[in-house]
Amino acid sequence: SCLGDLTIIVALPSGRTTEVSVSQSATVADLRATAVRALQLGAVRIISADGTVLDPTLPIDRAGLQSGDTVTAVALPPAKLAATYGAFAFWSSGTSTNLTAWGDRECGGNLRRVKNSLVDVQEVQSSSSAFAAILANGKVVAWGDFEGGGEMTQGVKRKLQNVQHLQSTHSAFAAILEDGSVVTWGDKRAGGNSSSVKKRLKNVQQIQATEWAFAAIISDGSVVTW
Repeated sequence: SCLGDLTIIVALPSGRTTEVSVSQSATVADLRATAVRALQLGAVRIISADGTVLDPTLPIDRAGLQSGDTVTAVALPPAKLAATYGAFAFWSSGTSTNLTAWGDRECGGNLRRVKNSLVDVQEVQSSSSAFAAILANGKVVAWGDFEGGGEMTQGVKRKLQNVQHLQSTHSAFAAILEDGSVVTWGDKRAGGNSSSVKKRLKNVQQIQATEWAFAAIISDGSVVTW
C-alpha cells in the first residue's frame, strides 16, 4: 500500500476476508466502498470488532480504526418501495427505524401519526390510499386514508398478533396470522369485513385480491372468497 495508507481487514460472516487499503483521510463510507468492490458485494454496513455499527460519515480515525484492525461487512437486505395512488413508502428491513414516506398526505404520505411505531418494518402493503406495515414483532401499523384502511379499530389491533402476510384490495386489507386465521379491516365493500366467511378462514395458505374482493387458499385446497 502507499505510504500513509491504512490496511483494514474486512471479514464477512461466512469467514471470508480480504485486506483493503484506504488513506488516513478516508471515511467509513470510503472503506465500505472499497470493501464492496474488493468482495463484489451489494449494500453493506460496516461493524467494528466490538459490534458497533460504524457511521459512514465518520473519518476512519474518529471511528476508532487503526491499521491492522478487522471489521465485518454485513449485507443489507434490498430496499423496497410501495405506493398508493398518491404517495410512496420506502423501507429496508435491515435497519431498525427504516421507513420513510412522501406524497399526498391523505394517501399515506404523512407519517406523523405513526412514525414512532414504525420500528423494524418487515413488509409493507398498500391499498389505493393507505399503507399497512408488518413489524418484526408481528404487529401491524396502518396509516393514510381511514376509508382506505389507514386506521383500525382497537378490536382489530388486538387481533393483529403474529402477522405473517398482508394483502390489499382497493380500500381494504387482509392479514394472515401465524395460526392460519385471517383478520380484515377497511372498506366493507372491498373485503374489509370477512365475518360472513370467518368460520371457513382457517389454515389459510395464501390470499390474493382484485380491486374489490379477496380470495384465500385453504390448506385442504379449497378457496374462500369475500
